[in-house]
Amino acid sequence: MVMAGAETSSTTLIWAFSEMIKNPVVMAKAQLEVRETLKGKKTFEDIDTEELKYLKLVIKETLRGNNFEFIPFGAVRRMCPGKLSGLATVGHSLAKLLYHFDWKLLDGVSVDDFDMTEAEGVAACRKNDLCLITTPFDLS
Repeated sequence: MVMAGAETSSTTLIWAFSEMIKNPVVMAKAQLEVRETLKGKKTFEDIDTEELKYLKLVIKETLRGNNFEFIPFGAVRRMCPGKLSGLATVGHSLAKLLYHFDWKLLDGVSVDDFDMTEAEGVAACRKNDLCLITTPFDLS
């Protein structure tokens, strides 16, 4: 169950970044919320991320696929028992990555050319790896 949870969380993080890179306004708004809410902190706990309303909406929208809510965590009777823990992990990880780094596409790749193809199979993974350029954000 731990390995399945780790894969689900990492897949969700990858898709969240894919969606935000494809929609720069969403990325900017999520990053601004995280940086304003957690301003001045070098580290933070899960409780600190409770106030991140927009980021939670980004995660929820990332998980919504084909009109089924929270597909990676299952649905109805077959719902994942680790769903709440997984969502907390995704929220905390995404907040840390948005807080500490700026993100952009590789040189020569435009938003219009960015590939959002899903791989075939049971897991809803990207067909191609997500490759982005990160630069550390100056917290001072």
